[in-house]
Amino acid sequence: MALLSKRPMRADQARDFSTFLWRDLPGSQLPQAQLPEGAAQVQRLATTAVWDVPVQAGAGGLHLWAYAATTPVFDGPEDRNGRRNADETGFWLRYLNGDLPQQPTAPFAILGLANLDPDRGEGRREAMRKLLDDPRLQDPKPTAPDAPSSHPLATADFGGAIGPLRLDYILPAAGLRVLGAGTAGNPQASKHRLVWVDLALP
Repeated sequence: MALLSKRPMRADQARDFSTFLWRDLPGSQLPQAQLPEGAAQVQRLATTAVWDVPVQAGAGGLHLWAYAATTPVFDGPEDRNGRRNADETGFWLRYLNGDLPQQPTAPFAILGLANLDPDRGEGRREAMRKLLDDPRLQDPKPTAPDAPSSHPLATADFGGAIGPLRLDYILPAAGLRVLGAGTAGNPQASKHRLVWVDLALP
């Protein structure tokens, strides 16, 4: 996972939650009974990384809340990956609520490979719906000209019976003005599309 920016990033002010323990998340869905002995004491929440990185832009800057969640499949009946995927997305609501030791920063935008569609496919879809429905966020609903009419917000397609899925997101804070949004990509280069959003910063 990487963040690239044409504007300076304030690395000295960045927050890295990648080592945050899954058990420490309020309301965690950690399946402790199904884990090996001692695993819950060291199991981090982040599959890849969870960052809050400020970028110098506009008068007050913009905080990029970035993460890449695990796929909610390839596990057993305990649904370990499904639970972890849901909690990785739910982390941001806990952050917004002030339930974590560090308080959130604004203005911000969530950038995420959530690997979770709110309406179809595998996973605990209600976690994505809660994030999308939170009034402190806005969903620009980026689409592409060639997006399937059955699922115009899809950002990935792995084929098979499930069909296209919306797995990739940019969710700006509610107070920011969105000038445009969309998706682009070559299906021969990646199963995922690029998602973009233009914002007018204060």
